[in-house]
Amino acid sequence: MLRSFSVRFLLIALLFAGVACRSSRQAFQDGDYETAIRMCVSKLRDNPRHKKSIEVIAQAYPQFLSKAQNDIQRYKSSPEVGKWVSVIRVYERIHSVHDAIQTCPKAWEVIGSPMRFDASLQEAKRNASQNYYDEGMKFLAKGTFKDARTAYEHFEQAQAYYPNISSDIKARLQEAKLKATIHVELCLMPLNQAFTQYGITDRVSQNAFSSYASSINKRAFMECDFVQEPQPDSEVIDDRIALAYTRFMPEASQYKEETIQREKVIKKDSTEETIRATISLREKSIKASCTIEIRITEAETGKILLNETVQASYSWRTDWIVMLKGDTRALSDKEREQLGEREATSPTNQAIFEALQKDIAKKVQAKIDAYYR
Repeated sequence: MLRSFSVRFLLIALLFAGVACRSSRQAFQDGDYETAIRMCVSKLRDNPRHKKSIEVIAQAYPQFLSKAQNDIQRYKSSPEVGKWVSVIRVYERIHSVHDAIQTCPKAWEVIGSPMRFDASLQEAKRNASQNYYDEGMKFLAKGTFKDARTAYEHFEQAQAYYPNISSDIKARLQEAKLKATIHVELCLMPLNQAFTQYGITDRVSQNAFSSYASSINKRAFMECDFVQEPQPDSEVIDDRIALAYTRFMPEASQYKEETIQREKVIKKDSTEETIRATISLREKSIKASCTIEIRITEAETGKILLNETVQASYSWRTDWIVMLKGDTRALSDKEREQLGEREATSPTNQAIFEALQKDIAKKVQAKIDAYYR
């Protein structure tokens, strides 16, 4: 019985070994030489005498190297702008395979001395850097925000691949960022009579939009000045964003009252007693709405770029119960709890406006963010 189990175990082990070997050989036959090499390296780490892995890696590495070198020549002769990045990636794959083989003494022994092309890789990086620098200069010369941003990204890539590709690379980065950055003025206009007649002030809105302007300044390629009134003489502003609250519409308080009879039969000893109560359900509610206009204009021409209105709504309610007569035992537990409650103090117009402003601010910020996205 034990011998039978051992034989079956051995057959299963051999089967899995065969599948693993066939997998690396299949990768080789499919032309995926890198995968074949890595599978063989993994196998030879555990079993340096694994014959089929030795055979496959001995065949796969020269094929991998030949194909990689052919790819490099093909990329070099390509007219594509990003050809040197493709060359870099091939060299990095060659070096990655070299490093994998280095971790396996048997694989290193079989292959001999796997190749590295450090000087060629550095040359490719320099060429890629020069390529990005030249392209960046072309986009910078076009003069638009979008092209300047592309130029900045190209200069960043140039610096990443070869930091000292040009003595003026840092200056070009600064120039591209300056030209790619849009300067906006954000102004919250004073409240009109629709608000001031209710004694409303906009201090909360001023703080909210001032904070929003500060958050814009943390973004790339955008700067924002929050001002109390428009600055028409400013020469550094590209766009002007004017926010103007236009309407505040508080409705009159709505009051509802409903008289309700409650009745319950209770048992006391062997007798039953019907108890009754009369209560008044009372409710008070307030609704209000507010609108604000967003207008974005081009500073130089006065052209209107965006003109939209945003609205927010507000509702408030309080309810309570008044016992008119009868026995409180006739009420439900919830109704008895509400008997101790009193009419809540109605919010002031200032509090209503501040609640509306929170919703307004979120919507306005979303509109501006979407426009400049």
